[in-house]
Amino acid sequence: TVGPLEQLAAIRASLAELQRQKAELEETLSKPDEDLISTDPRPSTWGLNAMGLAQTPLTGRGISLAVLDTGIFRNHPDFRNLQINGKSFVDGEEWDGDLNGHGTHCAGTICGDKSDQNGRYYSVARGVSLFVGQVLDRMGNGLTSSLIDGIDWALSQGCRIISLSLGA
Repeated sequence: TVGPLEQLAAIRASLAELQRQKAELEETLSKPDEDLISTDPRPSTWGLNAMGLAQTPLTGRGISLAVLDTGIFRNHPDFRNLQINGKSFVDGEEWDGDLNGHGTHCAGTICGDKSDQNGRYYSVARGVSLFVGQVLDRMGNGLTSSLIDGIDWALSQGCRIISLSLGA
């Protein structure tokens, strides 16, 4: 068992890490807008420029990410080059048929492979390994137990990031 002194030490360590992350975020946000303008010869959307994606070589490759939502429309052209692992936690509905569209939208923002005729991409991390858990039905409703099962599944798949664009 963990005693009170060990608990206190863990809390202090967590607080120190949060303070470090806060300082890093404050430094990033204090940069003038000129630093956020893309220098990439391929134009990007305003949001991607604001995040500085043109200045980073990072693509998400090597990261397992789960989107827990209404599933995904697997045949959407934005996902044509992606291997997607999925599972439905909603009785009678398949994870890869997203009849609501919200899960497809969220996954496309994260890792859709779409680009326009100018080569401008619309997603944040095209290189992630995508896992899709359907935890909401076609109407956008779901059970807390389905959400918990989806989170447990995503963690068991090695996902380091879980996207939950949900309301209650």
